[in-house]
Amino acid sequence: MPLTPFQLALQQGMESKEKVSPIRNALKPLGEKFKITAAEDAHALAAALISAAEKNPDHKLGSVFTALVHLLQNIGSREAFQVLQTEAMPCLEKLFDQEFATGKPDAHKLHFILKLFALYGRAEGFQRVVRAIRGNLAAVGGGRRLLAVSMPSIPF
Repeated sequence: MPLTPFQLALQQGMESKEKVSPIRNALKPLGEKFKITAAEDAHALAAALISAAEKNPDHKLGSVFTALVHLLQNIGSREAFQVLQTEAMPCLEKLFDQEFATGKPDAHKLHFILKLFALYGRAEGFQRVVRAIRGNLAAVGGGRRLLAVSMPSIPF
């Protein structure tokens, strides 16, 4: 089966040697308002996210991994949402656990992940939101900024 335009762009971004925004640059031809609607595209995003997490255990901000995590907000169908909820969220839950276990979690890094836990609504994610609050992650992150996040809406 041929690759979709999203899968081709994702593959190009993953293989790029660019240091700055390779995923974003590869996806530009799809347009600013592109949404992942097909299950096969959601599967591809989840696989890319898992692969990037394994290749880059530090998950530095600005990395390919971070760009992939941001794509989790660009969902345009219930089917794609369910695929990512099942396949991608466990990767973020593992990342959260690793970062939180350091005793000095990077609140900036976890801010966006907590937002996605709320958006995707998995019980496992909500448990981590509660753990972050009880663990005083808000204080680590400078108070209100970490917990007062703007939530994207799901269009379906």
